[in-house]
Amino acid sequence: SHRDRLVGSTDRQAEADGVRPGRRAAVPSWDEIVFGTRRKKQE
Repeated sequence: SHRDRLVGSTDRQAEADGVRPGRRAAVPSWDEIVFGTRRKKQE
């Protein structure tokens, strides 16, 4: 029951924290991944 509680809390938090900010961060995420990787490689 301990694992069920942890998994359930994590799943619910991940969904609440991932669905709302995930959509907004979906755009800047790509910029960070593409530009961030290129900048790091160039540096």
